[in-house]
Amino acid sequence: MTDEQEQRLKTDRRDAKRSSGSLPDQYPPENNQSANKRVGEVGTDLNLTEAQRSKLHRSITGDQRLTYHQIKAEAERILKEEEEG
Repeated sequence: MTDEQEQRLKTDRRDAKRSSGSLPDQYPPENNQSANKRVGEVGTDLNLTEAQRSKLHRSITGDQRLTYHQIKAEAERILKEEEEG
């Protein structure tokens, strides 16, 4: 990501927070706690078991810039993989 793109993202984040009071799902989380919160939200939304949540955490570890929708897609991939056996 270029410096200009990074600055635009920061500005968009600030504006989104001002208008809504929270950060919309399409923006990447700003820190590890936010990333963990998003994983928890996905886990709740998809009724993941503790084992599935752990697998999701392991699969995205180190990539804190994933959006809610990207984390959810990874969780759905994990669920599909388990269904297929």
